[in-house]
Amino acid sequence: MAASYDSSVTSVFHNLPLKLLSLILASLVWLFVMSEERSERSYTVQVVVSRVPAGLVVLNEEDQFVEVRVSGPRGILNNLTDKAFVTSLDLAPYGRGELDVPIPREAVQAPKGVTISRIVPATIRVRLDAVVERKIPLLAVTQGRPAHGYEVKEVKLEPSSLPVTGPETLLDKITEIPTTPIPVAGLSGDTTVVANVDFQRRLVTWPGQPIRALVEVIPRIVTRSIPVRAKIEGELDTAFQVAGIEVEPLALDVTGPEPVVERVEGLQTPPINLAGEKKPFARRFQLDPPADGVELSDGDRVTVKVTIEEKSLQRTVPVTATLKGKPHRDYQVGEVQVIPSAVRVKGSYRRVSDLETIATDPIDVSDLQKLAMFHTPLDLPKGVERTGPAGDITVIVPVEDRVVQRPIAVRPAFSGAPKDGLEVDRVDVTPEEVTLTGPARQLRELKGIPTGLLSYPETAGVHVLADARVLVPEGGVTAQPDKVNVTVTLMVAPPVRRHLPVRVTLVDQPAPGFAVREVSVQPKEIEVVGAKSRVEGLSELVTEPISLRGISAETTITTRVVTPPDGVKVAQGDVVVTVRVQREN
Repeated sequence: MAASYDSSVTSVFHNLPLKLLSLILASLVWLFVMSEERSERSYTVQVVVSRVPAGLVVLNEEDQFVEVRVSGPRGILNNLTDKAFVTSLDLAPYGRGELDVPIPREAVQAPKGVTISRIVPATIRVRLDAVVERKIPLLAVTQGRPAHGYEVKEVKLEPSSLPVTGPETLLDKITEIPTTPIPVAGLSGDTTVVANVDFQRRLVTWPGQPIRALVEVIPRIVTRSIPVRAKIEGELDTAFQVAGIEVEPLALDVTGPEPVVERVEGLQTPPINLAGEKKPFARRFQLDPPADGVELSDGDRVTVKVTIEEKSLQRTVPVTATLKGKPHRDYQVGEVQVIPSAVRVKGSYRRVSDLETIATDPIDVSDLQKLAMFHTPLDLPKGVERTGPAGDITVIVPVEDRVVQRPIAVRPAFSGAPKDGLEVDRVDVTPEEVTLTGPARQLRELKGIPTGLLSYPETAGVHVLADARVLVPEGGVTAQPDKVNVTVTLMVAPPVRRHLPVRVTLVDQPAPGFAVREVSVQPKEIEVVGAKSRVEGLSELVTEPISLRGISAETTITTRVVTPPDGVKVAQGDVVVTVRVQREN
């Protein structure tokens, strides 16, 4: 017990100087504060509602403030701001309506050492309203424009309304709630999109949920004035013409979907047949709508008046030269030139329209052999007259070679003869004839036409000489075809035997005073054997030269015949020649 007491005394006196100093300082501060001058000051303080009756809500939209007048030490007040004070208003005892609620001093919470002296205003006006729930329709808001010719007929929203909770007086003013923009740009048919609520109100709440928007797009209905055309068919008699067609009214209003109406270019009456009509007439028609889904909005009756009148005709008609007789047999009429080549005529429609040409008076070209010029009048049909310049027609008649075609036999032409030992068996030409085209005077006396010179093949057999050109006469003559194939058949020729006369070859002169009276040879003929071409080319055999020098009497000499060409043999090579001389007188 004694030990405990000593310990307590020791703790009290421990650091005693420091504790005395602290006590002195605290006493000085308290004396300073208590002796400080007091002052008053005003602060602007927000009024905060602490309690609201069940089922009610405060409608005041703006925050409310009061001026709070306080008193206290100057040092404390200098460090205070408006936020140092809180004014709590308890509305639990009040009911619905617009009320002036007093603010008691105890409603203001102030810092220590500060005393509330006054509150201005002493009351504030508060609007309390009942909280209710109502279903408010949704309003579909679209964005953009549908495709050309279409429009939005309707946007159905699912759900079509929302349950909204809020002050009754506010909900009374809300008739619909808009959605966020629903895109419809470029639409040409129905579509479904998801939208949200684009709506904000203080104190008003609603359940957050997606909204399905069913967009119904339909063609836009427009009205256009469409021209009316008369449909004409059939033809009038040739002597009549349509002078005018009137349609009344000129246009009718067509109402319907814009894409359909835009495709309507015009309205047309039922067919009006002009066949057999010869005088003016009128027709009245009831027109049908031009397409499905459209209608004639201001009437469907039209009247068509057709004016018909008899007509005449003027036209330019070619002039044709009328020729009689025939030129010389070797000539023909060339391209006849008529000046002018056409004339302008007029007359009844039927007469003038049927004219293909107008002929001149007949022009005699009998036995004509050169170009000639004639001046002749026109042979105009009855009821037709010429307009424009008058005068005769100039007709220039040229003549030219009459061109004929004639088949002519082809005659192959060869240079030389076949090789020795060969002979021609036959020659064929394909085709045997060609057609010559040219002036009649050149072809009249022609009997055949040769080929270019051909060479015989060097061997026996059948040989085709292809594309042998046909030689046509000059002067515009052509051959069709201009080449032929010549087939030559050569065969080995049998040897030919022939007796040829022997001719004595004499040289020099007999003795002076003597002359040759007679020369004879034995045999007179010698048989030769050889190729036909060689043998047929020989007309005689000749002896070797016999000299007469110094002969004064009959002399008989044996000599040889000159050797014939290659390929020819003689049956006897020696001959006996007798030369008889006589003395000259």
